[in-house]
Amino acid sequence: MRLTKVERAALDVLFAVDHPCAARLQRQLNSISEVDREWTSVGFFTHFRGVAEGLRLQGPARACFNLTPGQVPGVPGVVSLVLFVDEGLIHFLEGHLTRFDWSEVDGPDWPEELHEALVLDDSADEEEAEQLRQSHLEVLRQFR
Repeated sequence: MRLTKVERAALDVLFAVDHPCAARLQRQLNSISEVDREWTSVGFFTHFRGVAEGLRLQGPARACFNLTPGQVPGVPGVVSLVLFVDEGLIHFLEGHLTRFDWSEVDGPDWPEELHEALVLDDSADEEEAEQLRQSHLEVLRQFR
């Protein structure tokens, strides 16, 4: 299994931050040997396996990066995307629907069709984009 275009695009926003640890995280992602996806009632987890040990960052036991949010056309609400870095290695990407009452939907939990329809929310203005960059930098500064 591979990363979807949206997952890759959301991660690329983080990797574009001018910080050496962002570049190392990108190299970690490029080193993965396997991607697994797990569906939940309101979203998904994309697990990364086989990350190159030599690219491990020194820092907190767990760090979370809030990424550019996503949306599914025709489904109200926002899909929050969060990258988890555990023990200095990228571990998984979580996507979950927020600000939405899932009980209003008649059908299966987060079907693969929704995942395939997921797009990045490009409605952020420059100030919101800068806030996201600053939040990424704040987390990146915890690593060396």
